Amino acid sequence: MIDIAKHLNIFVGPSGSGKTEIALNWAWQLADKFSVVALVDLDILNPYFTSRQLGQPLENKGIEVVAAPREWANTDLPVISPRVKGLLQDPGYRVVCDVGGDDLGAVALGQFAAEIKTREHHLFFVVNPFRPLTGVAGGIATLVKEIEAAAGLKVTALVSNPNLGEETRGTVIKEGHRIVQEAASVLKLPIAFLALRSDLAGEVGAFSSVPPFPLEIFIKKPWERGLNLSPAGMYLPTLNH
Repeated sequence: MIDIAKHLNIFVGPSGSGKTEIALNWAWQLADKFSVVALVDLDILNPYFTSRQLGQPLENKGIEVVAAPREWANTDLPVISPRVKGLLQDPGYRVVCDVGGDDLGAVALGQFAAEIKTREHHLFFVVNPFRPLTGVAGGIATLVKEIEAAAGLKVTALVSNPNLGEETRGTVIKEGHRIVQEAASVLKLPIAFLALRSDLAGEVGAFSSVPPFPLEIFIKKPWERGLNLSPAGMYLPTLNH
């Protein structure tokens, strides 16, 4: 069972790990269960694959989106809204934080470490073992320690997100998840859930006791935009629960 009731749900991980896609899905599902949900975009490193680009559809869902001011929305300058601190201190909200990749992005999170430590929270490290530097357990462990040092916070669980994009099949998920399991053993951390495309959810029951977290794909790459997409160039699916 995935515990989604924590006040703060923070997703960190290397660029390309899939943390933004997971954060979007997490916030979307929280909005079906709680009256006040906020998605905080602390991804200051990559202006092309960030949750702030889906601001209007998320707000239509009832999710407050907190990001850099609109005039900075397409830059990677480290501008952070003053609203963030207020949300972290408000126990009435369910807050999802999408944090920029690698240890440099975690520095943005670190300025709020004191507030975060006073609240119940998840700090999820998202792993796609088919990305550079995370293909072996030792590499994953090194990155976890680097992000913990930069943020001044401890990772509470890994998220297994083994995928090769559209080429992902059950065998890919099985092999990648094995690597994440090895890293979890090295780090002595639990694996919170196994993220995978919703159409592949039926392929994992035979090899994983970790709860699946089916994903609908929100984000389209720049070269995929233009066909039946939102004004931001993003495809917004309907999530079924």
